[in-house]
Amino acid sequence: MKRRLFLNCDYFAAALPFSEILRAGATFRAASMYLMLILVLSPQTTCAQELLRKIRHGGAVESVIFTPNGNTLVSGALDSRILLWDTPSGRLKRSLDRHTDDVWSVAMNSDGSKLVSSSVDQTVRIWEVLSGKELLNIDDLKEPATNVTFSNHGTTVAICSVGVPLQIRDVATGQLIQTCHGGPKGTYCSAFSANDDMLFVAGGDGLIRAYAVASGKELFRLAGHTDLVASVALSPDGARLVSGSFDGTVRIWNTADQTMLHTLNGHTDKVHSVVWSPVGNEVASAGYDETVRIWNTGRGRSLSVLRGHQNDVYTVTYSADGSMIASGCADGDVFLWTAPAGNPDQLP
Repeated sequence: MKRRLFLNCDYFAAALPFSEILRAGATFRAASMYLMLILVLSPQTTCAQELLRKIRHGGAVESVIFTPNGNTLVSGALDSRILLWDTPSGRLKRSLDRHTDDVWSVAMNSDGSKLVSSSVDQTVRIWEVLSGKELLNIDDLKEPATNVTFSNHGTTVAICSVGVPLQIRDVATGQLIQTCHGGPKGTYCSAFSANDDMLFVAGGDGLIRAYAVASGKELFRLAGHTDLVASVALSPDGARLVSGSFDGTVRIWNTADQTMLHTLNGHTDKVHSVVWSPVGNEVASAGYDETVRIWNTGRGRSLSVLRGHQNDVYTVTYSADGSMIASGCADGDVFLWTAPAGNPDQLP
């Protein structure tokens, strides 16, 4: 497998410029050794990031997700297609072509047997992953669904929309089970709590609202973002929530006492996607500054920056074992990366 190397050079911005070292009288060899020492000793640098593979979807990629075994990567894009890729080889395995307009979101149930997708064509579709068979078409929506999320037990999906309340639907029948009204500017993303009794919903007004799934009643709000919240995700234990916003920040929240633990600054443009590592203390974020950033959530510090995309990065996800990261871009590229290892001295 061919691998391309991208260096994380953020730390060099604070170091003495190479030209200044040479002007000070150092030889080229000595100056080069100085910069190498900075790279090795920097506490914020994970040395190098490996781009494992580049996959060309074609349309702007809005959503990516791995199957639980990591062998298949699913991408949904603004060309109306959902494509299933063989992760080790990058070979296209299957194309799901029933949507008639842009695909905005794809999600998978916990055992990887079912896929849910949403589109501008105002449908939400449930698919069997193994065969590619369409199991259900929810076609009675009044607005396009901006985002879809499986519950952890896999029997329901949450459907976000801009113009209508969030809906919770039965996966087998499509029957409406519950609605959550969200904010005045619509809902863009959601995440179920670990036991599925609570749903975190975020949208255009910058607030994150928590709802009781059984009643649809709002329980509390998380306030701090100053613009649309595009993505939310819960930590594996459900104790913390990460959110990414068009205000350019990533924020970490304590879900028990509703406090903000960290505001993570580093992106220089809108943040469109966040995801929690399934095996560690890290989160990944993707933004319109063409980067994917890895953060330590215990100390609220940047661990690494993945560079290489040439346009807005819309989506990022981890494989279930935490070893790989996939990111999807507005130019139609999907990158597969080796997930950077967290620096032990930065863990809580």
